Amino acid sequence: IDNLIHQLITFKRSNDQRTIMNNIKELSKKYKFEVGRKSMKILANILHGTADTHLIQVTLETLITLVIHDITTDKEQLDLPQDILVELTGRISL
Repeated sequence: IDNLIHQLITFKRSNDQRTIMNNIKELSKKYKFEVGRKSMKILANILHGTADTHLIQVTLETLITLVIHDITTDKEQLDLPQDILVELTGRISL
């Protein structure tokens, strides 16, 4: 996760960023809290700093995955607090 986030920050080509963001999105399904904790501010910065509609779409999909608490699909995440939205959005300072 740390490597992907570092790459997302340092790589400037849109294709590279899209690929990295898709990988982060997939990881967010299984490692929701860790991905959210480490990437929430960066994801918000992407939304503010890019005009790439595909990158924006994948970023928004990732954010939705991070903040939705669905115990029927998040079986590995049963130990997450139900107020995960509050926990993760508290990490963003816009």
